[in-house]
Amino acid sequence: MSRPAFRSVAQTEHTLISSQPRDINRKWLLRACASACRHPLLRMLLVAAVLSVMLLNSAQTASAVVGGTVATLSAHNWVVGVARADVADGYYAQFCGGALLAPNLVITAAHCTFDEANQPYEASDLHVLVNRLRLSSQEGQRIQVTRIVRHAGFDIDGLNDDIALLELAYDANAPMINWGDLNDIAAERATVFGWGVTEDGSAVDWLHQAELPIVSQRACNIIYKSYGLAITDNMLCAGNILGGVDACTGDSGGPLVVYDSERAEWVLVGIVSWGAGCGASGAYGVYTNVSAYAGWVVEQRGSLNLE
Repeated sequence: MSRPAFRSVAQTEHTLISSQPRDINRKWLLRACASACRHPLLRMLLVAAVLSVMLLNSAQTASAVVGGTVATLSAHNWVVGVARADVADGYYAQFCGGALLAPNLVITAAHCTFDEANQPYEASDLHVLVNRLRLSSQEGQRIQVTRIVRHAGFDIDGLNDDIALLELAYDANAPMINWGDLNDIAAERATVFGWGVTEDGSAVDWLHQAELPIVSQRACNIIYKSYGLAITDNMLCAGNILGGVDACTGDSGGPLVVYDSERAEWVLVGIVSWGAGCGASGAYGVYTNVSAYAGWVVEQRGSLNLE
């Protein structure tokens, strides 16, 4: 039984597969072709070999929003992508999600602020993609992060306090989302958003969303007790015990939202954090419970001089 893991591509394989190996394979092909590609048969065999490696790598990746559909950004454009500043193409640069809490403030998972070697990113390492439904497009804004605020209780080797704020260099031209407490909202189902790869292993360029049932803390604890893990009040769970719909690799930091009919708006209740498998039966996805950190968020916004 493998240990549940964070759902950031910075911690797992998506950044490595989507960005580095594809670039490495392309560079290797160009170097090899310098001598071999003069011969048509060798050129064809060489290209076939490289494509086989790329397809094998893609097939071995975990899924993103499992069982989801392409999202409509115009109705949910408080969803943002967190990307590496040193990679120009948004498709390859994006590795986590987030949500816009203020014009220049994004909420995401703390583990999204660490690279694949578990070293903390500097603010200058990160960009945020705003109003971009399709990662490879040039639509919307790409804004530099100027400050990262991680929860002091977060440990990259642990699972608790998985929350962080990203201050942006200037205001995003997009609406904000308010947070809510599930105890105050009559909701049985939630919607999660994210980018990543699909269940067939192909890379996702478009933002996806999936609706899934909210699960009680008690039911979730029963599942994760077998892993020696506890679901705390700082976490909430969602998913289907039979599997099929879930967040996964590449979705970390992205929003879990519910529709508050009394307020007539979508509200943020969770942040994609960790889980066992992706859409597998017998497990649920675990999210940071945003309402448990309301006081912390308000305090940090004050320290950043944000109203």
